[in-house]
Amino acid sequence: QNSLMKDVYINKNKVVGVNLEDPSVKERIYDRYVQAYKKGAFDYIKEDQTPEGQVVPKKYFSGGIPMAMNLRRDGAKGDVKSEGATIALTVDLRDAAMNSSEDQARAGDRVSFIKKLLNGAFSEQELNDYLPELIKFCIEMSEKERYLFEYGFPAAKSLIASREDLISIGQDLITMRDSQTSSEDKQGYRLFSDGIPGVKEALGENNLKKYWRSLVKLSKASKGPYYRFLKYDLPRLHKNFDVDWSIIFEICELVESDVDSLVGYGFPFAKYLIKNAEDFKVIGKQLAELCRIFGWRAEIAFKDILPFLSDMIQDRKSLQNVGEDVAVLLSGTRNWPHMLKSSLSWTRQSLGDEDFKNYWKELVEVF
Repeated sequence: QNSLMKDVYINKNKVVGVNLEDPSVKERIYDRYVQAYKKGAFDYIKEDQTPEGQVVPKKYFSGGIPMAMNLRRDGAKGDVKSEGATIALTVDLRDAAMNSSEDQARAGDRVSFIKKLLNGAFSEQELNDYLPELIKFCIEMSEKERYLFEYGFPAAKSLIASREDLISIGQDLITMRDSQTSSEDKQGYRLFSDGIPGVKEALGENNLKKYWRSLVKLSKASKGPYYRFLKYDLPRLHKNFDVDWSIIFEICELVESDVDSLVGYGFPFAKYLIKNAEDFKVIGKQLAELCRIFGWRAEIAFKDILPFLSDMIQDRKSLQNVGEDVAVLLSGTRNWPHMLKSSLSWTRQSLGDEDFKNYWKELVEVF
């Protein structure tokens, strides 16, 4: 208190040299500090190696940050430690999908990775327009997302003319992929690389756009793998019967499950009954109804049992009657439907063809 500084400066109003003519300068300086905190003096991601040899992307940021935000990609909060005016943030950029060094590298440069996967499917202008939506689809970058970008979007490129189209078609591609119950193509690789290009070649671009909603709907009725249905079954059906695509999709959409068996086995079995487009439509509806009645046994019925009984099926009426009888037989076999053909074959050999046909109704009751 009795220092020289006190005697010379305290309460002496000596501000010459630090007082400013423009009092707003201090506000402008303050605003620049605030701007620096918001923007950050530096902000970048660097890959560091852990003692275990794992490459981990880390974000370095100098500035201010709203403490209410989620700091981790999985939605959890980062660790926050405060010592006076100093706040230390620990932000973990890893998530459940980043299981390899390749996945971790993608996190640091996702945009270039997306462009690399798309491999020229979109023009530079389209990429600039669609990039925000593409990044939203690129959540985890697991193999599923890789195939979506590498094959899915390019295969459906002709359907995309706007951001809204990109979002809609992207959701459709995911729906088609995730509706598959077969373990053969749960990642969507064959669906995107073979299935959609295959059906696109058969339909043509105009019909692909026209029947796209039907293709998405049928993916939910497919027992799978759906890529086989798209690449082989649908094109073969159209080629063998030469009917309009509208009739094919009308019939297929009547089936809520196992449309694969209807197209892959039902129509090929009934080909000898179908003479024209009208037959295709009427008998197709019968087959679709039988497919519903057969349930999960539809493939066995169309592939094995009905062809074995084809000499008893000569028209639409007998198709309906014998088909319903087969449904009864299959429902009674419980856990051994594959044995039904063997049992019927043995019985037919024992009785002979004529008696087998004459006593068919009685045999249905016995079985």
